[in-house]
Amino acid sequence: MKGHSHSNRDAQLLRTAGKVVFALSMAYLAFLGSKAWHRPSQAVKPVVVDLDWIRSSHECPDDDGTAAHRVCLFQNLVVYQSQLVYLYQGPRPPEIPDILLNWHMDLHLDIVTMSASPRSRKFVVMKEAQVQHIKVSTLTWRQYHLNYYHGMGEAVIDIYNLACKYLQYCGTPNSSEMTPIYIEKPGDQMSWEQALPSAAQAMHCLFPGKAHWIGDSDIHDKVLLLETAVVGIGPYSRRWRGFPDQAAKFKEVYGTMDVHVADTYRTRLTQCFKLQYKQHNTEGPYDVTIVNRAYHKGRHIVNVKEVAEGITAMDHVKSTRVVYMEPLTFKQQIQVYADSQVLVMTHGAALINILFMPKVLLMLKVHERKEKTRRDYAFRRQLNEKPSIIPGYPS
Repeated sequence: MKGHSHSNRDAQLLRTAGKVVFALSMAYLAFLGSKAWHRPSQAVKPVVVDLDWIRSSHECPDDDGTAAHRVCLFQNLVVYQSQLVYLYQGPRPPEIPDILLNWHMDLHLDIVTMSASPRSRKFVVMKEAQVQHIKVSTLTWRQYHLNYYHGMGEAVIDIYNLACKYLQYCGTPNSSEMTPIYIEKPGDQMSWEQALPSAAQAMHCLFPGKAHWIGDSDIHDKVLLLETAVVGIGPYSRRWRGFPDQAAKFKEVYGTMDVHVADTYRTRLTQCFKLQYKQHNTEGPYDVTIVNRAYHKGRHIVNVKEVAEGITAMDHVKSTRVVYMEPLTFKQQIQVYADSQVLVMTHGAALINILFMPKVLLMLKVHERKEKTRRDYAFRRQLNEKPSIIPGYPS
C-alpha cells in the first residue's frame, strides 16, 4: 500500500510538472511571437499544408443553365504554374461547369483536373512546392484592363461586384483577407502599378492584400491554395457593351448592375480617398467645370478660353474654371469631379470619373464629328455640336 501511495504521488507530481512545463513552453512561444511581431524584417515562414488531404469542390449559386450567367464558388482550388487546378480523388475526373469569362471574345474558364493520388506524377511534383494559403479570392478576366476606362470602370468594379455579392466582402474591415486573382492569358501583362496606378490604388483601397496575376513569375512554382474562390459574370454586367453590332445582343444577355453594389462601390472609394464634397445650391447660381486635354493628346477644346467666358456670362452661372488633369495626382483628379456641379468635357475614358461627382449634377459630353480628321473640338455654331446629357451617378 505504501509503495502504491508513493507511485500515485509520483504520477501526480509528473502530471503537475508536465502541466507547468507546457504552460512555460506556451508562454515562451508567446514571448517569441511578440518579439517577432516587432521585427517586421523577419521573413514569415510558409504555412505547411499536406495536399494529400486537399480535395476541390464547387457549387454554383447563380445558374440558369447558361455559361454567360453562371457564377460558381470553388473550394480548395489550386493555382500552380499559371494554371487553375482542380484536385479530385477517384477513377474519373469531375465535370467542371462551363463558365463564361469574357463575352466579347467568347472566352471560358479553363481548369485542369488533377488526380490527388501518389500514382500521379504531376501531383507528386506539385506536393513539393511551397504552399501559400489564400482565404477568399475572385477570379476575373480583365478585358482591356490597361485602358483607364476599362480598368477603373470595368475590371475593378467586376472584382468588387463578385466579392461583395457572392462573398459579402463589400469594403468591410475584413477585406484584407480577399485576394483578387487575374486569370487572363499571357500577353501585354504590364502591371497596374506600372501602367495604371489609379486602378492599383483603387484596388488597394478596396482590398488591401496583394493581388496576383496567374502568370506572375514569383508565384509560378508555388502553390496558391484558394480556400474559397468565386468566378463568373452573372446575369448583370457593368462592362462596355461593345460596338453597335454587338451592343444590342449584349443588352439581351446582361442587365444593369445591382444598384446596391454600385452604391457601395462609390461610397467605399470616396471614403478611402477622403473626398470632400461641397454644398451646392441646386437652384443656382452654378459652378461650372470644363475638363480639357492637353493639345498634343487630341480631343482638345481649342477655343476653351472663349467657351469659358461665354459660359460665365450666362444667367445662373456663378463661376467657370478650366482644369487640365495631366499634372494632377489621381486623388487630385477625382477631387475635381467631386467639386463639380456642372461638368463639361469631351468624350473619353475619363468619363468614368463622374462616379465621384455629387449625386445632383449636370454633365455635358461632347462628341467629335465623324468627318473630322483630328480629334480636336471647337464650340462654334457652324460645327453643329450636340452635347448629350448623361447622369453622373452610376445605376
